Formats: sequence, C-alpha cells, structure tokens
Amino acid sequence: MTTNPQELRKSKLLFCWLSLIGGAIGAHWIYAGRKRFWLYMLFFPLSAFAGWLDTLRYGLMPDERFNADLNPEYPADSPQTNGMVVVSVALALGLSVTALMSLLAMLFQWFFSGTVA
Repeated sequence: MTTNPQELRKSKLLFCWLSLIGGAIGAHWIYAGRKRFWLYMLFFPLSAFAGWLDTLRYGLMPDERFNADLNPEYPADSPQTNGMVVVSVALALGLSVTALMSLLAMLFQWFFSGTVA
C-alpha cells in the first residue's frame, strides 16, 4: 500500500495551534513525530512559555524553511501561512507578554515587599 504525500505533510496551521494550546505538554512535537515532547513534560510549568515561543518561531518562519524542517519530502515552495497562523502568533505573543509582565509585577512586589506605598 502506497502512502499519499498529502497525508504525510505537516500543516503549519495545526502545528502552531497545537503549540499554542498544548505546548505545555509538547503536543506539537507529538504531531511532528519528534521525541522532543519529553522535555516539555519534564519541565511542565515552564514549558508553556516554550510552547508559546515555538508558536512564534514556527509561525513567523518562512514556508520554505518550515517545509524543509518538517516536510522534507514535500515541495519547499508550497504555501503554508494563512490568516489563522497569524492569529495563533498574535495570541501567543499576547499570552507570553501578559505572563511575563505578571511575573515581573509579582517579583517586584515580592522584592520590595511593601516598601513601595
């Protein structure tokens, strides 16, 4: 039985949304078929940031480079970026900036512990 190359193609849209939503457990690496997801499960609380960064990195990556990395058997010039990929990148940017600013606010509050009125 021959496999259809369309079935083997990894979608940039699905990869970005999996890394945005399930990036904390490495769901996007499970989809990509790589063993890297164990690191995400090992460092679970911090891996949410890594998932958001993967959304930004792979969402903003040119289609030729994405296909060369995850779809080596597929033509490199096939378009993969669409509006929903851009939405996932925007949400990842918003979530990561909000989480980082919240963390900084809590650290400053803990560090100064009431000295700032």
